[in-house]
Amino acid sequence: MPTTIKTTVFTFDELTEAVRERARAWYREGNLDYDWWSFVYDDFSTICAILGVELATRPVRLMGGGTRREPCIRFQGFGGQGDGASFEGMWIHVRGSVARIKAHAPKDGELHDIAKRLANIQRRNFFQPCAHIGQRGYHCHENTMQIPPYRSLPALRMWCRKPQTRTGQEGLPAMRKDVLVTMRDLIAKICCKAEHAEGPAPSPSACSAI
Repeated sequence: MPTTIKTTVFTFDELTEAVRERARAWYREGNLDYDWWSFVYDDFSTICAILGVELATRPVRLMGGGTRREPCIRFQGFGGQGDGASFEGMWIHVRGSVARIKAHAPKDGELHDIAKRLANIQRRNFFQPCAHIGQRGYHCHENTMQIPPYRSLPALRMWCRKPQTRTGQEGLPAMRKDVLVTMRDLIAKICCKAEHAEGPAPSPSACSAI
């Protein structure tokens, strides 16, 4: 037999101050039942493609039994030791990356600088360098990212264009360090963007009270 349930509903302004504070805490901390960071991932994937980074992917199982592939971009919180973000992938030279980045993000000077640094590494080495960007350890901040010696990665040489023309300069430690530092700066910037985007946008009533 049907049952009727009656609930008394108050507007935010009608609540006591103690109840308002509980409502604010719930909204800040508990109202995260969707992937609020997905747009940051999408933008990062676009930026990587412009800079010549092909993100590695991993399989994700779907509820229907199938799988899909998603980029190997990882992040974990923002407030604790070991928190941060990292990614895995391959990097090679692409033409016009600096101009394309400026068109994609006209006001982002930090991103322009990252694109210029990568372009300069390629220019100094006759546009030959390529890199495998990996990760070590259990945490996922930018300092867990690494670029191993290229000659130990046969799959990388197969992936890079015209591997027989490589000069050997791609294995120089100084060059690897320059690439790694730049890639770490890139993911640190994206992590900062995700941190500022954390959580849903407050409702108008809550916004004035928070």
